[in-house]
Amino acid sequence: MKSHVSVKLTLFLIGFFLFAGRSFSQERIPAESITSEWTFFKEVKGVKFYLKEEKATVYEGKEPFTFVLVKLENTNNKPVKLLYNLAAHYNEGCNNCNNAQEARKPVEVPANQTVEGRYDSGNCPTSIMVYNPNNKFTSWKLTSIAIENLIIN
Repeated sequence: MKSHVSVKLTLFLIGFFLFAGRSFSQERIPAESITSEWTFFKEVKGVKFYLKEEKATVYEGKEPFTFVLVKLENTNNKPVKLLYNLAAHYNEGCNNCNNAQEARKPVEVPANQTVEGRYDSGNCPTSIMVYNPNNKFTSWKLTSIAIENLIIN
C-alpha cells in the first residue's frame, strides 16, 4: 500500500512539473488577446514587451492591412540592445519563425526609454504585417505572436 501511494505521488509530481514548466515557458500570446491598445506580453531582464494590433491603409483605394506592433520599455538605468524574431504563427504555418534572418535586426532602447513599432517600418522586430484583406486567396488565420530567439545585451 505504501509503495502504491509513493508511485502515485511520484507520477503526480512528474506531471505537475511538466505542466508547470510548459505554462511558465509559454512564449506565445494568442491572437485574440492582441487588441488596438498596448497589451503587456512579458518582461525579460528589465525590458517589457507590449503588443498591439493596428490597421493601416498601405495602398490608396485598397482595404487596410492588419499589423502587430511591439513596444519595448527599458526599465534599466543603462541602454540595451535586443535581437529577436517577431514571429507570426498561423493555422497554416509561420512567418519569421525559428532562425529566419529576414526581419532579425538589432533594436537599441535607451535607458529608461521606450521604442514603439510603426506599421510603416516594414517587416522588422517591432512590426509585422499579419493580414492583407486584399489577398482573397489566402486562408491563413493568425493564431499567435511570439518573441523567439531573444538576446539582450
